[in-house]
Amino acid sequence: TFNLLDLADGVMSETSADDLANAALGAATVQGAGATYLPSLQPRDVAATRRQIAAFYALGALPLVPWDVYMPDLIGPDKQRTPQPRYFGTPADYADLYRFVRSQPTLFDNQEGLASVLLLCQVEHFKATEVLAIVRALQARQIPFTLMVARSSYPARPLDAERIKRAPAVIFASSFSNLDAASQTAAIAPKISPVQFTP
Repeated sequence: TFNLLDLADGVMSETSADDLANAALGAATVQGAGATYLPSLQPRDVAATRRQIAAFYALGALPLVPWDVYMPDLIGPDKQRTPQPRYFGTPADYADLYRFVRSQPTLFDNQEGLASVLLLCQVEHFKATEVLAIVRALQARQIPFTLMVARSSYPARPLDAERIKRAPAVIFASSFSNLDAASQTAAIAPKISPVQFTP
C-alpha cells in the first residue's frame, strides 16, 4: 500500500475486517495519505460480511458491494487446494446496508474523522506487529487515531508539519532516519509533545 499512495487517488484491496485493528490500520494508512479506501471483501458468511461492511463504513472507507468477487482456494487438512467459485451477493443480503448509507448523506458524505492521536511512521522502519500493538491498545481505550507515513527513499514523502501542529497528541510508531526533511523536522519539533505509549 505504501508504494501506491503517491500514484493513486484511491486504493482498492481485497481485505477483511475480521481483525478490526488491522482493518483500522489499513484504512488509516490510505486515508492518512489523502486517498480513498475501497476495501473489497471476500465473503464466507453473510452475517460476518454485513458486520465487516458496517465496520469499514465506520472507519471512513467505502466498501465495495460483494458482487463478482474472487474467492481464494480452500486448503484442506491434506494441503489440497479446492478452487472456489466467484461470489455473487444478493440484494436481499446487503442492499439495506448500502441503501441506508445512500439515504444518509449528512452522516457519510464529506466527513472527517476526529482523531485524538496521530501515529508517525517511516516506511523504511515500519514494523506491522509493533504498529498493530499500538493500534490495539488505542482501540481498547476507544481512542481514535490517524496515521502519517514518511519515506526517505524515492519517491520521498516528508513529514507534514502543518498536520503535526494540528494533532492533539503524537505517537512515534516507528524509528526515523535518513529523512532529508531535517530542517522541517527541527522546525516542528518544539510543537510536538511525544507520547510515550507502551501497549
